[in-house]
Amino acid sequence: VYLPKVTPSSKEERVPWADQNHIHNLHNYAALVFSWIALYYDDDMVLRERTNLFFSASYFIVELFDSAIHSNWEMTAHAAFVLILGFANYSQEICRELRMNARAAQMELSTPFLFWSRRTRQPIPFLSFALVFTLCRVVWIPCGILRPIFISQRLPWHHWSLCCVYGFYGLTLFWYYKILRIIVRKVVTKESMEERDRYGNAVEKQDATKKD
Repeated sequence: VYLPKVTPSSKEERVPWADQNHIHNLHNYAALVFSWIALYYDDDMVLRERTNLFFSASYFIVELFDSAIHSNWEMTAHAAFVLILGFANYSQEICRELRMNARAAQMELSTPFLFWSRRTRQPIPFLSFALVFTLCRVVWIPCGILRPIFISQRLPWHHWSLCCVYGFYGLTLFWYYKILRIIVRKVVTKESMEERDRYGNAVEKQDATKKD
């Protein structure tokens, strides 16, 4: 499904992987539905944890190679972290019991808002994306992923798979910094423009008074 989208028959047909929103939406919504079923029923007879893993692995393998080929190192690191953590979660008994891959899929909730923001280039969609990103990534990773593992006390804090989570969270915080920087820059720019307009109006009124 994914591979023909990054290897078309001619260069003119090629659309960058990052811009193929219909493919990303196919993965995002399906992964979320699978994860909700897995978390709700918590029964391998209904949905096995490896179903989520293999479904998302094919998507992120394509993302990994496409991002590496085009030197998009942030997305290359993202795809690598997801693949490593996906198989690490499945290999650890406690992570399978906690449905950790299904928990991790909740981070995909922010992706549709990202596409909405990119498509509209308006403040409200971007602020909505920033809010959802805060909740389902910045807050969810320590509270919904790391905390249950720490409570179980079945993996030491320095376990290699948890170190990968720390690295992934570092990448998440880097993106969050970029989001906040955009918000601050827009606010500051708007305020500076409003201040300039106020100053200009005051100067014009003063000049008009002098002429009178």
